[in-house]
Amino acid sequence: LVSDNQKRFGVEDLDILRLFVETFSGKYQQLVLRSQLEEKNKNLETALKEIEQKNQEINNIITHQKEIIRKRTKSIEEKNLMLLELIAVNSHNLREPLTRILGLLEICSTSDYEELMSTILPYLKQSAEDLDKTIKNTISKSSGVVNTARLLD
Repeated sequence: LVSDNQKRFGVEDLDILRLFVETFSGKYQQLVLRSQLEEKNKNLETALKEIEQKNQEINNIITHQKEIIRKRTKSIEEKNLMLLELIAVNSHNLREPLTRILGLLEICSTSDYEELMSTILPYLKQSAEDLDKTIKNTISKSSGVVNTARLLD
């Protein structure tokens, strides 16, 4: 499509010129839109990289928190086990001398003074000493369990 001094554009060329302008304008808009699309794609890629980085940070935090929870759970389970062992030992060890004392006291009500002084009182004293020893041992073990539990924290 050429216009020069010999041939000028006329009314009959109007349709062709309009088609040319529309084609040129369409091509221009296509280039502008492609440029905008490329820019938006770059922005999306940057955003995607940031999201992936943040997801990795979140996953690292979650992994760290799970490890802390695992360690604390293990510590609590160990403390509970130590306490259960202490309770089992103490309930048996404390009950045994106490039961002897209660039994001996029951016998006292049917015994005479001589039998009480010669036989039952030494057993009663021994059982009371055993109970005292068991209580002291229990306190010592309890302190050890508490101190160990504190160390596990």
